[in-house]
Amino acid sequence: MSSSVTVQKSDTTDTPKGDGSKPTWAMSKPEFERDWRARNGLPKRRRRWPWVFLFLLIVGGAGYYYYSTTTATGPTAVAEAALPPEPQILMQVNTAELAVVEPRTLQRTVRVIGTLAPTRQAQLSSQVNGRIEEVRVQPGDAVGAGDVLVQVDVETLTLERDQVRNNANATRAQLNLAEVQLERVEALIGRGVTTASSLDEAQANVTALRANLSALEDQVSGAELRLSNATVRAPFSGVVSARSVEPGQYVSTGSPMLTVVDLARMEMQGNAPVGAGAELRPGQSVEVRVDGIPRRIFEGVVVRINPVADEGTRTIPVYI
Repeated sequence: MSSSVTVQKSDTTDTPKGDGSKPTWAMSKPEFERDWRARNGLPKRRRRWPWVFLFLLIVGGAGYYYYSTTTATGPTAVAEAALPPEPQILMQVNTAELAVVEPRTLQRTVRVIGTLAPTRQAQLSSQVNGRIEEVRVQPGDAVGAGDVLVQVDVETLTLERDQVRNNANATRAQLNLAEVQLERVEALIGRGVTTASSLDEAQANVTALRANLSALEDQVSGAELRLSNATVRAPFSGVVSARSVEPGQYVSTGSPMLTVVDLARMEMQGNAPVGAGAELRPGQSVEVRVDGIPRRIFEGVVVRINPVADEGTRTIPVYI
């Protein structure tokens, strides 16, 4: 153990027995203590604060190491390790930002501008002479195959048919009588009562009446056909696109009356550039966009290609 000595500073003004460079009354307490120790032969007091600082530094480092080690491997760390892992946060992707990568065939598109027209259209004309009694449709009306569209007056046609039919019936009766007479002449010829000229005359009469009857029967068929043609019917299902007659109007054979079109199948005549002519061929698929129907695409097929380009526009007509 180190001993501590308390030295009281005296009021003497004598100089110490040391080097005598400084009087006692001018010394500070540490200087006086060092001088007193030197004069009494005592060793110098050692400084303890560096060792105390070093000790505190070592203790603090050891404490920090113990705390960090205990925190990493202690009960708290074990409890944290026992906890279930946090769920993985999923990112939501907008459907507009999602695209599926898939193989695709690259194709070159040839743009063609043209006009559309119905594949089937019929201009109905009058096949008889007569007065229009009734027109049952207007432009834009849908019709079915066999529907009555126009009715022509059938009174005159009916009279003509009846007259020709009566003539045919009369001729048929004459033919029956001529055939009976021919049988009698043949019987008389067999008994040698009459001459051969009578037989020839009877046979000629029968032959003429048969020819006349055949012609009259053909006239009856023609009259019946004209009578049926007086009723104009739709040749197919479609839409009426034009009307040229009105009730009471007199028409003759060949006069136009109605136009019916079939919109179920359309044909487009387009004009393709000459430079794309070598890339076109029948059977190619076509996507058709129609003005007025912006959100619909129609599927078409190239059916014909004109082999000669138009001299004015330098384009090739293509039929789709």
